[in-house]
Amino acid sequence: MIRIGVHRICSPFCKQVLVALLLLLFIDAKAQNNVLESEITLNVSRVTLYEALNRITDLTGYFFIYDSKDVDSDKRVKVSAANKPLQEVLGLLLNDADLHFRVIDKHILIYREITVATIVPKEKTKQTDSLVTYRIRGRVFDKEDRKPMPYVSVGITSAAVGTITNAEGYFVLNVSPKHLQESITLSHLGYRSQSWPVSLLVDQAVDIYLETEFISLQEVIIRNYDARSIVRKAFQERFENYSDHPTYLTSFYREGVCKDKRYINYSEAVFNIYKAPYGNTFDRDQVKLLKSRRINSARPEDTLVVKIKSGVGNSLELDLVKSLPDFFDPAYFDNYTYSHVDIITMDSRTAFVISFVQKEHINEPLYKGLLYIDDSSFAILGADFQINQIYVTRASRFLVVKSSAKYRTKPVSVKYSVRYQQHNGVYYLKHVRGDLKFKVRRRGRVFSIDYDAFLEMATIGIDTLNVERYRRRELFSPNAVFSDQNFSYDDKFWGSFNFITPESNVLEALNDIKPMVERMEKE
Repeated sequence: MIRIGVHRICSPFCKQVLVALLLLLFIDAKAQNNVLESEITLNVSRVTLYEALNRITDLTGYFFIYDSKDVDSDKRVKVSAANKPLQEVLGLLLNDADLHFRVIDKHILIYREITVATIVPKEKTKQTDSLVTYRIRGRVFDKEDRKPMPYVSVGITSAAVGTITNAEGYFVLNVSPKHLQESITLSHLGYRSQSWPVSLLVDQAVDIYLETEFISLQEVIIRNYDARSIVRKAFQERFENYSDHPTYLTSFYREGVCKDKRYINYSEAVFNIYKAPYGNTFDRDQVKLLKSRRINSARPEDTLVVKIKSGVGNSLELDLVKSLPDFFDPAYFDNYTYSHVDIITMDSRTAFVISFVQKEHINEPLYKGLLYIDDSSFAILGADFQINQIYVTRASRFLVVKSSAKYRTKPVSVKYSVRYQQHNGVYYLKHVRGDLKFKVRRRGRVFSIDYDAFLEMATIGIDTLNVERYRRRELFSPNAVFSDQNFSYDDKFWGSFNFITPESNVLEALNDIKPMVERMEKE
C-alpha cells in the first residue's frame, strides 16, 4: 500500500478537529503507558512475527493493527524476555527504531511517525468546513490461512455508512469528523465480527485479520425443522424481517468485462435507489443516477460481440426477498431438494446453512446454492448460488440480449452472491455480486475467446426519512445496457465518495488509458 499525505493549509474547523485529535491522544497517554509499561514474559524461537504478536494478544488481551508495508509479519523472530515492559518486548521483536505505538481501547497500533499535515482531512465538493472527510484504508485477511478476504462488510453500523472489500481484500472508507469517536465494524458470514475505533485508523493503511467463529452445539437450540420447512418459514416471515416502509439506499455500482483476462470495459456509478416496501407488490423500486464514470480500452477487434442483460436491473432483481427466485418461492419448492448442511454465525447471530439443488428429473437450467437463514428470526442473511453447471449452456437466451450472427456465444458459468444487513431492527439489501463467464467463437473458427463479465452493487448509505418516489424526469432505466450510456466525470464528487476499491487488474487497465477519467488511487 502507498500512504498518501494530503498537505494543505487548514481551515479553522480543520484546526479544531486536529486539536481534538491531539487532545484525544493526550487523554489516552496514561492508558498507553499502563499497558505498554506492563511487564510480560515471552519466550519464542523461530516463529513468525505474526505468531509472536498473537501470543502477546493472548497474554494481554490487546489486539495489534499495522500496515504490512511497515511490519513484515512473516519475518522469523526469536525473543527471550522475562518480566520485561511490553514496549521493550515489542522493540526487540520489531527491531526498528522508527516504529511507534499508539493505544486506543483494546488495540495497539504499530506505525511509522507521520507529520501533523498528513492527517488533514480531504475536503469534499464545495470545500466547506462542514463537508471534510477522513480516509481509512486497509486490507482484510483470514486469520487462519492469511488469505485476502473478498466482500467483507466494512462500515459504521450506527450511521449506516459503509463499503465492501474488493476481490483482493482491500477497502477504502471515507468518514466525517462527527464519526471520529465511533467504531468501524467488519463482518462476514462465518467469521467473528470486529470493531475498531475510527480515531485509531485515521490516515492509516492497515491489515486486519478476521477469525472464524465456531459454534458449540450446546449453544444451539435444535428445533424440529427440516431444511425445506426452514426455507418456508423464512418466506412466511419476510414481511416481518424486512422494511415495510420505503427507503432511500445510496448504492455504489460497478460492472466490467474482460477479454482473455484483460479488462476492456469498466464502469462505475453512484445511485440513489427508492426501495419500495417489501410488503407492497405494486410499488416498484426506482433508480436515480447521481454520478458515473467509465473506461474503455477496447480496440475495434476487441469489441464485445454480446451485450450482457441489464446489469443494474439484474442487481435489483438479485434482492431475492423482493424478487422471489424459484428456489425461494413455495410454488416451485417441488423442483428442488433442500438440505441442512451447516450452522454459522453472522454479526454474532446464529444462522442455518441450507443447500438447494434442482431434482434429477428436471433438465432445465435452474439454480443450485446455499441460503443463510437466521435461526431465531428466520431472516435471510444472504445467499450464494449459480445456474446449475450441467445445464448452464441452455441459459444463453436469458443472459444475452444482443449477439452478432457471426459469433456463437456459450455461457460457461453464472454465479451470484447476495448479502443483507440489519439496521434499526429490520434488514436491507447490503451487497450483490454476479460473475458470468462466456466462450465466444467466430463461426468457422476452431478456437474460442474467453470473456468474463461481472456486476456488483453495495449499499453505502441508508435513509428512512421523508422518502418519496422520484419524478419521471429523474429516473434512470435499470433495464438499459449500462455500458452503453453516456457518462460524465466529476472530479470533486468522486474525490471523497465511498466506493469499492478497484482490483489490481482494473488499475492496470486504467493505467493503460489516456486521461479519459482520473486515475484511481492505487492503495
